[in-house]
Amino acid sequence: MSPMATGQTFAASLFRNPPPGYGVVHPGSAGAGSLKGGSVRGASAGGYSPSQVIATPQFYLLWLQLFVNVIGGITIISNAVFILADLTKFSAAAIAPLFGLVSVFNAIGHFFWGAISDRIGCNKTFAAMFAVQAATLFLLSHVTDLRLALAAVSVILLCGGGGFGTMPSFNAHYFGTKYMGLNYGLILSAWGFAGLIGPIVIARAKDLTGSFAGMLPLIALVLLSSVMLPFVTKKPPARPAPRRPAAAPFPAIVFESETSPATGDLS
Repeated sequence: MSPMATGQTFAASLFRNPPPGYGVVHPGSAGAGSLKGGSVRGASAGGYSPSQVIATPQFYLLWLQLFVNVIGGITIISNAVFILADLTKFSAAAIAPLFGLVSVFNAIGHFFWGAISDRIGCNKTFAAMFAVQAATLFLLSHVTDLRLALAAVSVILLCGGGGFGTMPSFNAHYFGTKYMGLNYGLILSAWGFAGLIGPIVIARAKDLTGSFAGMLPLIALVLLSSVMLPFVTKKPPARPAPRRPAAAPFPAIVFESETSPATGDLS
């Protein structure tokens, strides 16, 4: 077993189910400040089932946001060496090890943007990631210095990872945590579609512009036009938890001694 698989198995063994009645209340939601202890019946008590989720416009807006964010990241990840070679005129052999070093920013982005979303909200975080990526790609298309180009690539990778660090809480805040795994799996299909369609679009953009570097402004325009998506994605109404039918009361048991008068006759 590989070290990664061993670590994953150990981490999975540490998971425990929360206590009954436990729920999560988003910091910005109504009633968040009224929790005084005791059991919390939050989003986990109700929530949208997968069949209900796909009937909401919010699902498709969240799906589209993740799709666009992955397109921005996959542009760099799949073609970074060629893009940097076009911009800086360094050889691909010299650039490849350096790109391997800055790839760590993709992992850091999960924690970095996830922490930001806890403070400013998921909508503003996704809008910020789109804006940062758009500005960075515009600037990167005019960079010729390798160090600056690597710095710009690091920012793109940071935002690419941030989408996966923020979308789970986005999904939970909108649709509840009861079916969070299934609902997030549906949204995560955007990753697969972006991985399938992205390279085709990028290859077409390269044919139109003549180089990998020349397609950067086109991707930047797509990201810039997506900045408003998080703001038009409004939270759907909360779904109340299903109520269990009240248990039928047990019939009263009446003993004869309680109804019969005492006679005092002991014979």
